Amino acid sequence: MSNTLIEIATSNENNLLIGGPYEYWYDNGALRKHVKEWVDDYVPRNYFSITKYLSLNKIYGSTGISQAYATYETYDFELHYNMLKRIWQDREIIVICGDKIFNDIEFNILDNAKKS
Repeated sequence: MSNTLIEIATSNENNLLIGGPYEYWYDNGALRKHVKEWVDDYVPRNYFSITKYLSLNKIYGSTGISQAYATYETYDFELHYNMLKRIWQDREIIVICGDKIFNDIEFNILDNAKKS
């Protein structure tokens, strides 16, 4: 599985957006305390492992887009989720994630995607 994830992470496919934790690289001052403490500890210790397969010439998405409420203390959540849902309005999408990632989710960001 790790070889497949490396292949995906280093892919140059035009229709593939790869995401990572935005808060690893940018602190807008609104992170929840426990998130900031974790990032401040984890990222410096794991920087080279995290960046090993990243490219400076590539645009990456954020993996936290669906659960911003868990990451940020203050944020315009309603605007964020309404804008996010417009991306896949009536489109078929594929979501790859852990089996419990949508348990107890506060905002259903997929309720307007095309059902297959």
